[in-house]
Amino acid sequence: MVKDHEARTVPVPAQVWPLVLAMMQGKRATDHLMATINGSMLHESNFRRSPRWSRTAPRRTLHDLRHSAATEWLRAGVDDHGPGMARA
Repeated sequence: MVKDHEARTVPVPAQVWPLVLAMMQGKRATDHLMATINGSMLHESNFRRSPRWSRTAPRRTLHDLRHSAATEWLRAGVDDHGPGMARA
């Protein structure tokens, strides 16, 4: 994962790996795993608009999702001080 032009490692649960591998099919190492229809990087506005949050998860924010992910990683024993640990 790249943020601020810095590569970082993010934990991926074992049950998610098959989905990630399927999404990688046909992509180059420099391609974004999740991209717009044109292959461009997704921006926050895409996440705000596309899922229709007001209906899907009323009163929830993207930050809530980050917090939930970090909480699940910690429950799974991911080192919260390790390289690339996302901070929520």
